[in-house]
Parts: sequence; structure tokens; C-alpha cells
Amino acid sequence: PSHPEDDFVCAQSRTSPIERWPSARAGIMKSDNSTFGRFSAGGHDIAIDDVAAIAKEAGAAIMKIYTETPLAEWKAIADFKKDGSPLTLADTTANKIICDALAKNYPKIPIMSEELKMLPYEERKAWTYFWCVDPLDGTKEFIKRNGQFTVNSQAEYYGRQDDGRRKNGV
Repeated sequence: PSHPEDDFVCAQSRTSPIERWPSARAGIMKSDNSTFGRFSAGGHDIAIDDVAAIAKEAGAAIMKIYTETPLAEWKAIADFKKDGSPLTLADTTANKIICDALAKNYPKIPIMSEELKMLPYEERKAWTYFWCVDPLDGTKEFIKRNGQFTVNSQAEYYGRQDDGRRKNGV
């Protein structure tokens, strides 16, 4: 399912992520000025390159924390959520970068993020499109400093993952 020619992979199938969007199947996908293509969702024309740039910015912020936090302070890098899973400054920083950019650029598309309060199902069930964000997938690995973590932001359509941009080797 990966595209080795670049540092992004589609998180689902072997078909092009672009081909799975209804707008692409309808023949209205445009690739002008976008390496990865464009699609329409929630009343927005979205260049996949723009979403990738957001993931890269979040990845850069994560790496700054990863490389610049002194080892003496590393043990105190994580706090814990109510469910017991770790939460770091890298998680919250990347989440803010991603969610702020998505909300600014695509205000009609709601955002569901691992680091945001979950909205009630009664509200979510009416969503046609939404962004699914895991700003730092692999927080435990981040804490272990083993390099096995990614930035994930993907667009969902009717509950199916239709396109995912995952920044590898963050």
C-alpha cells in the first residue's frame, strides 16, 4: 500500500488514494499545481500537497522536541490521559499545528483528533466528511526514543478512510 517514490504512504489499499474519492471517480479530480492531486470534500477544493505540508510542519515541531529536549528532562516528557495512555508536548504541539491549519483552510470539514474532546455521536453521525488526526502516532515509541512514530492526518468519507497522508520517519 505504500508509494516508495515519496515519503508519504496511503494508509489503506493499493489503489491510488485519489481514485477512492467520489470526486475523483466522477472525473472532477484536478492535479494542476499539485504533485499528489486535488479532490473536493465538504465544499472545499483540497490539494493533497497542502495537507502534506501541514503534516511536515507538525513533523518538524515533533522532531524539534525529540532532538532538543535534554536527556535529563526526558523522563518528565510525558503526562497521562484519563485512559492511562501517554501524552507529550510533542502530541499537543503537533495537534495544534494540524487542527489549526485544517480548521483555517477547510472550515466546513469537522476534525476528530485523538487529542481533542470527542463530540457526541449524535453530532458526528451527520458528518459526510471529516478529518481524522493522530498528531503523534507512536507516543510510547517517541518516549522510548526509538524513532518509530508518525504524524497521521487523513480525510474520511462516510466513515471510510479515503485518503491518508502519513509522514513517515518523522
